Amino acid sequence: MRDNSGRGFHGAGELIRTVLANYAGNEFCYQEPDSTCVEDFIRDIQPDESCLLDFFLFHFSAGEETLRSDADSSSQYIAALSMRKMLLPILKVFRERSMHELASAMLAYYLVVSAIGAEGNLDDVDGMDEALIESRRLPGAECVEQALVFVCAFAEQQGHRIARMKFKQFLVPQDRKIRELILDGEGETVEFKSTLRVNLHTGQPDRKVEHAALKTIAAFLNKRGGTLLIGVDDAKKVLGTEVDCFPDADKLLLHLKNLVNATAPDALDQIDFKMASLEQKEILYVECRRGDQPIYLLNRDTKQHEFYVRRGPATDRLDIRDAVAYIHREFGRSRLALED
Repeated sequence: MRDNSGRGFHGAGELIRTVLANYAGNEFCYQEPDSTCVEDFIRDIQPDESCLLDFFLFHFSAGEETLRSDADSSSQYIAALSMRKMLLPILKVFRERSMHELASAMLAYYLVVSAIGAEGNLDDVDGMDEALIESRRLPGAECVEQALVFVCAFAEQQGHRIARMKFKQFLVPQDRKIRELILDGEGETVEFKSTLRVNLHTGQPDRKVEHAALKTIAAFLNKRGGTLLIGVDDAKKVLGTEVDCFPDADKLLLHLKNLVNATAPDALDQIDFKMASLEQKEILYVECRRGDQPIYLLNRDTKQHEFYVRRGPATDRLDIRDAVAYIHREFGRSRLALED
């Protein structure tokens, strides 16, 4: 078995150089068994033997200078910068083999050494957000978290505020939750809306746009609850709420409160809403909790009350007959349970 004495940055550096030497296009090219190829490395160093996590945690606790010395002395950051386009395919191979700790250590290695090489102003890599979110759900998450803490602190020290904000959002629990929701996409309990009131085609406030958001809230409350993110489009792109042209965040929040109070006042006690920062933009986060009573929504144009439910990723309006049956089935059962 291969000697594992060169662990941590040097071990990861060896793996990077091995990968760089044996990677072509979208496939890993395996050589003969006695060569220093990726297949050999993966076979010889099992996740529990690499100890890369322990190495990282030790160096972070030992202080920045030790870490910087290790990186600079071997010029590892050059290898890290060279693997920008290969990082995600490498991680994919490790994930497919359930080598999650090694994948996390590799991602942490890239983050830290690249940040040092870029003097704190670490650039984006396409797909990095998804890789970071995924890493927080799998073994080795503490390694990536330590790397993010270092990157944020180093970026701030070097005066790169935007780079710091970009990576700090993966450390804040609420921001990380929103990131995960966006990454997972729309579904029965998650919906994205580009704006609260402005029609992007006309650039003008539009009641239909407002009604679309209100319908989603009502549908969540009549089903299992859910989260509405306003300022995110269907393609998961963060647009922010600036296009809605409110003077400030308080005015936007007040506008939503007034809308709900005017169309579904019983819903106010079942929703929480606030602004959240993501990618240097503000989005509106609306959390909806199902209650014990059905929620009807007033259509301000027709002056009629409507009943909506969530079905998969869609918001459906029920006619009177279906609404009565649904309410009897879903909410009647809830009330009987409470009485018992």
